[in-house]
Amino acid sequence: MRERADYLAQHARLMEGAERARLAEERARELFPEAHARFQGALKALPAEQAGPFAASLVELVALQARRFWG
Repeated sequence: MRERADYLAQHARLMEGAERARLAEERARELFPEAHARFQGALKALPAEQAGPFAASLVELVALQARRFWG
């Protein structure tokens, strides 16, 4: 009987964790487009010599995230 209670408690924790992850993903999908647009606007406002390799790497990272959310 104790094993069943442990199993049920563990299952409940797993389900709660899955729900938290689902909600976080949903929230990210809501926030990402606006953050992506702001980032692109800020990058375009910088002179090219200031944007440099760091910004190019960041742009690549953001593009990968965008594909994750928008396919």
